[in-house]
Amino acid sequence: MSKSVKKKWLAVFKAGVWGGLSVVVALCLFTMAARIWGSGQAGEFWPDTFLTLAWILSMPPSLQLSGRLGYHGWLLNPYLLDGLLGSIASTFVTMIWQFSIKPAIESGFGG
Repeated sequence: MSKSVKKKWLAVFKAGVWGGLSVVVALCLFTMAARIWGSGQAGEFWPDTFLTLAWILSMPPSLQLSGRLGYHGWLLNPYLLDGLLGSIASTFVTMIWQFSIKPAIESGFGG
């Protein structure tokens, strides 16, 4: 394996780690903000914004906890599940960038 390919795979690994961590941190911050500002009136901007963001991030664990996905194992931790999904998403996007888009840009789009 050449040195440039190793660097690309290292970048993909780093993106996976940072993607998972950023989703877990975002879930913690949105949940904390929703609890702080959640006592406001319905229709206020900040409480509704953070409650909506926390609700969006909690959807995959909610499906898992309700048993709709048919699995009742150790992935029931919502933070672990959100981190895993964030890691998979950021790894996928970084792989597309590192192995298809970036080489095309560096080669001048084949021209």
